Order: sequence, then C-alpha cells, then structure tokens
Amino acid sequence: MSPKLRKRWNAFLSTVVASDAKTRQWAIQTTNAMDELTANLSMKNDRSCNRLRSFVAQRLHSIDQKFKKVNQQYVDEQNGPNGAVGKATTEFYREP
Repeated sequence: MSPKLRKRWNAFLSTVVASDAKTRQWAIQTTNAMDELTANLSMKNDRSCNRLRSFVAQRLHSIDQKFKKVNQQYVDEQNGPNGAVGKATTEFYREP
C-alpha cells in the first residue's frame, strides 16, 4: 500500500472506529437503563406475574426503540455527505 493510500486508510478507519464507539456507548447506556428498570422490580397482588411481565416487556421495548431511533439518526448523519464517515469515505476513495 502506498504511503498516501495508507494515510487515507488510517484516517478512514479512525473515523469509523470513533463512530462505532459512540454506538457502543449508547448500547451500554441502553443496557444499563434496562438493568435499572428490572433490578428490584416487584408488583403486589400479581401471583401469576402477568402484569409485571407485561409492564417489563413494554418498558424494555420502549427503551430499545429509543436506542434504535437515536442510533439510526446518528448513523444517517455520520454516513451522509456531510457526516464524518461520509466525508472520510469520500476522501478515502478519492483519486490520488
């Protein structure tokens, strides 16, 4: 690999790694939110736990959907023509 191409590759790779790090950070926050929700959860007078299961499923789904929405917006921005990954991709594939 030529030095110029290696430099462009390294710039591209570092941008992608930084973008992925942000997504991982949100995934960890989402997991922590789910854990906090379910850690000490109990419901009186729910012997079958049906109400509890329904509540937990709804809340976990809500948390998951919020993560997916925020993450997709971020990915769209990053990969777009003005986003960091989009710019790095354009620069990487640019003719030397």
